[in-house]
Amino acid sequence: MAQKLYRVVRACVEMREDNPIVSIHDQGAGGNCNVVKEIIYPKGAEIDIWAVVIGDHTMSVLEIWSAEYQEQDAILVKRESRSMLQSICQIERVCMAVIGTIGGDEHVVLVDSRAVQESQLSGQLAPRPVVDLELQKVLGDMPQNVFECH
Repeated sequence: MAQKLYRVVRACVEMREDNPIVSIHDQGAGGNCNVVKEIIYPKGAEIDIWAVVIGDHTMSVLEIWSAEYQEQDAILVKRESRSMLQSICQIERVCMAVIGTIGGDEHVVLVDSRAVQESQLSGQLAPRPVVDLELQKVLGDMPQNVFECH
């Protein structure tokens, strides 16, 4: 899988100024809740938790948001270049999902689109976001570690 992603990234880099990738981040500890908030900082974004590709559809919103997937990366892409990246991913047989959009309100807002659809069908008010974090409070002004070697 890493080789396939490498070929996608290389194809994009070789496009030089037309490279659709703005930023790329390897997902490690902390899962989506970690990688997403870091790649969208400081602008913020709205994320649809059910746009995340999962194999087990019995997972809860919390499990999807915090699960530590293997061999997964987050890529921030220019809106106008999204279909180009999707085409490259299809050629290389790399699964790609668009999970959200940059908003500019400096928050990461996680929405449960299934709950929104259910509320619309039942005529109820739309549910509040599952997560609404002000990114500056979470990631801004992080203290820098100082290591002194003697």
